[in-house]
Amino acid sequence: MKRTVWIMISGLFILCIGTLWGARAEAASGSVYSCRINPCYRHPVTGVIEDSGGESAYATGQGMVEGVLGSTGMLEVTDGGKYYLTFRMGLIDYTSDQQFQVQQSGDAKWQSAASGVTQNGSDENGTTADICIEVPSEDCIIRGTMYVEPMGREVIYYFYPSDYENGGPSDMKATIVTESSPERKEQSADASQADET
Repeated sequence: MKRTVWIMISGLFILCIGTLWGARAEAASGSVYSCRINPCYRHPVTGVIEDSGGESAYATGQGMVEGVLGSTGMLEVTDGGKYYLTFRMGLIDYTSDQQFQVQQSGDAKWQSAASGVTQNGSDENGTTADICIEVPSEDCIIRGTMYVEPMGREVIYYFYPSDYENGGPSDMKATIVTESSPERKEQSADASQADET
């Protein structure tokens, strides 16, 4: 009896793992774009500074945010209408508890955004991390918080993507959109046929 129950539990476990693996392996089709990441100590629309440093710390705060965020990002847009933004954060060795909220540009409310690290690297300031979050659209604002060890406190900052171009940056990897959308494939095929004639 115990052996039968154990075999049934093992079978269910293997089935669940197989189902989860299949879901993870399933690729999303869509388009990938390079973009510019614009770091801001003030909210880019309202001009509000939430960080406790306040207006008097603007120059220092803006410089710190520019030092933490890379200038290039990647937007993945699925055919199902979802948007995923990848951006590079530096100074990972000196910061912790990075959290993000998103809003459509012009909205007042924020929504929490789960984040995942897609790859790690390094620059002249130490460890970097490429972070991917879901955003409401290409016209969005991100609110970030992080604990800065040398300062001994949490810092609040903002950034937003702009200046989109087809194709992702060569040093970032797409993790959501792993297949071109059918429409893009047809356009590529049409272009190839036109070149041959």
